[in-house]
Amino acid sequence: WRRARLVATCYEGSDLRTQKYPESDGLLKRFRSSHAGEAEVRHEVNAWELRSSFRDGERWDVIAWNHPHLGTEDFKLHRFLLAHFFFSAKQDLRPGGLIILSVVEGQAERWELLQQAERQGLVAVCPPEPFEALEWPGYECRRNTTGKSFKNLHSQRQATSAMRSWTYHLGRREEHPTPPELA
Repeated sequence: WRRARLVATCYEGSDLRTQKYPESDGLLKRFRSSHAGEAEVRHEVNAWELRSSFRDGERWDVIAWNHPHLGTEDFKLHRFLLAHFFFSAKQDLRPGGLIILSVVEGQAERWELLQQAERQGLVAVCPPEPFEALEWPGYECRRNTTGKSFKNLHSQRQATSAMRSWTYHLGRREEHPTPPELA
């Protein structure tokens, strides 16, 4: 077996990340100390061009992205984001690797998550699972320093309970036959 190596990434540079997410410095310090020698943080990583942020030949067993969002409520742009992310991430997976993506309830349908994945030769390897924030110490699903909810006007009118999120596990079609529960 291989020893795990964790890489946390951020689209923003270090200074802007700290400005937008002031609590992130403490979280990253805890992340680095709890995974001493096995964790690193990379800034200015573009999710739809992952290869430009990593060394040639660097491949991953798992590429995870919790709650991707462009900061605007535009489902067409988010479909575009997912399509490009899936294309990029698939190239950087090791054989048998997985892409794990968590989204707020309703986003998978609006953004056509499974259709975008299938266009890139990816399939769901199991049914979506509820996202459990408690499994990610210090994680909070919110927008930058505004602290605003991810609820858009439509979902605010429709939702009567707390927002739920779902986690999708995706793999290459040729490596993961469709499980019976998804057929």
